[in-house]
Amino acid sequence: MAMAGLYEWWRPTEGDVVQSFTIVTTEPNADVAPLHNRIPVILAPDTWDTWLTGEPAEAATLIAPAPDGTLRTRPVERRVGHVANDDASLIAETA
Repeated sequence: MAMAGLYEWWRPTEGDVVQSFTIVTTEPNADVAPLHNRIPVILAPDTWDTWLTGEPAEAATLIAPAPDGTLRTRPVERRVGHVANDDASLIAETA
């Protein structure tokens, strides 16, 4: 799965080069709307070139929710919301 992102590096008047990255979000599709008010822009493989090298106006047309059914949601343990937890059990489906 590829998500639309923006990357930039620049040098302030004083200091080291600053590198920054953001994931572009949009309104949620029906899969995610019950859980959150936004979703990353998910790019289909046939749109990658447009996002990476297309004209800005053309790339902007890709900023839309993924088609319904692209994602599958399922319950997971509440521990998934804490960055200190990092093990395979976090992705195990719960009842």
